[in-house]
Amino acid sequence: MQNCKWDYDDDFDDLAIFKKGHKYCGSIDFDNLILDFTSKGEFMGIEMMDATDYLSSLTGEKITKEQLMNIADCDITAVKSGEQLIIRVTLLLKDKTTIKTAVTAPLLQDKALEYA
Repeated sequence: MQNCKWDYDDDFDDLAIFKKGHKYCGSIDFDNLILDFTSKGEFMGIEMMDATDYLSSLTGEKITKEQLMNIADCDITAVKSGEQLIIRVTLLLKDKTTIKTAVTAPLLQDKALEYA
């Protein structure tokens, strides 16, 4: 993986994952998510508020703060599908457990650039 950086704040239960080497330009708030984009409108990062509850609802499994504090590596990819953006998130934990899920959001990155 190695192409992303991450930060987990266990006090606020917020998880942020960003692609390395991309320059931030604007964001869109969507549900408990903040989606970040470059000046070219390319998806570059995701921030999840209440990450344990949010990821638990997506995966159908109980995700804990301890697990998110023990991320060893991660990856995000985004694919446009019609009017939606499908974001695939992969978290590799230090105990070699892998958490995979996908987030679907409206394709609104042009809106993010309006506020940059």
